[in-house]
Amino acid sequence: MTTKELEKIKLTKRWPIKFSDFYTNYLFLLLPFSVLALGFIFLKPSFKNNVDELIIPSLIFILGILLTIFAVKRLCQNQTFESIEIENLTQERIEEAIRKANFESSKFNEFGLLTITTETSLFSWGEEITIIHDGKKFFINSKPYAQPITILKDRNNIKKIIKNLKYCH
Repeated sequence: MTTKELEKIKLTKRWPIKFSDFYTNYLFLLLPFSVLALGFIFLKPSFKNNVDELIIPSLIFILGILLTIFAVKRLCQNQTFESIEIENLTQERIEEAIRKANFESSKFNEFGLLTITTETSLFSWGEEITIIHDGKKFFINSKPYAQPITILKDRNNIKKIIKNLKYCH
């Protein structure tokens, strides 16, 4: 990652969108959209023919809406960095918090960037945690690298690191 990319992340608090994101992450949105479309397709004739048949198409349509909202929210969270400000924040303190959270730590590069990968678990195929140190602020993001979204495992990784940083001296 270049200095220019790091500065852009610090300004926007988001990963830059690349072409590969469309087929690795956003193509996944076809699944909830197709459930939503199926619900709409089944719902339309029920209005014309028999109102008693509205229950199942309505449930499919509502499920499609909920799946779409969940998928879009999770994909946005995977792109966004959390910005945390902590007094007396050093790279050593960040590395200590990472060790306490039981992650394999590697050293910061010359730009203040640290990348950690997690193991496969029941709820995830693994995440890539990115930490950017910038003075007394740091930016943290955890996104899955082998699947489009996880069931909140990446959010728990961020919370674990932040908790260890706040209580680690």
